[in-house]
Amino acid sequence: MLAQTYSPELLEDPTGWLMSEKLDGVRCYWNGSTMYTRNRNVFHPPDWFKKQLPTDICLDGELWTERADFQKIVSIVRRSDQGEGWKNIKFMIFDAPLLKDNFEDRLITIKKELAKNKGTNAEMIKQTVCKSAEHLAKLMDEICGGKGEGVMLKDPKCSYERKRTFKLLKVKRFEDAEATVYGH
Repeated sequence: MLAQTYSPELLEDPTGWLMSEKLDGVRCYWNGSTMYTRNRNVFHPPDWFKKQLPTDICLDGELWTERADFQKIVSIVRRSDQGEGWKNIKFMIFDAPLLKDNFEDRLITIKKELAKNKGTNAEMIKQTVCKSAEHLAKLMDEICGGKGEGVMLKDPKCSYERKRTFKLLKVKRFEDAEATVYGH
């Protein structure tokens, strides 16, 4: 799924939607044996990294280390030598594209699959049910205050779509001299 940009006009009340941190990593798909980009360019993680991932489910996520570390992540995952840098990479999973269930049910399946593979390099991105627009603003303040990028909002009842969708919204903060603006 590809996100649309959030605006209050687009979604007046985010209550009930799921919120997660918008990670500034490298988007990655796992098909059970191979990791690749949206454009089908193959990543070359070491075998030990892949052995910690489920083999019977396709996953969508980000290769990530920590906030404000995008260039380092790119330099690690774009190499084909399976270098030591992969020890610092986490596969932060946010969806399972081939499951036909709604998003909430897909999250349950992902959690079960990850529990079978006691690996330390893959985890689900924490999802929080949004209680109000104020709750969203508070999470934005926490994430952006810690040098994070923003928040993702997702309709918990949505199916997986292989296109840009209004069921997944990215919320980013843009500063100007006079005000803080959410979206654009």
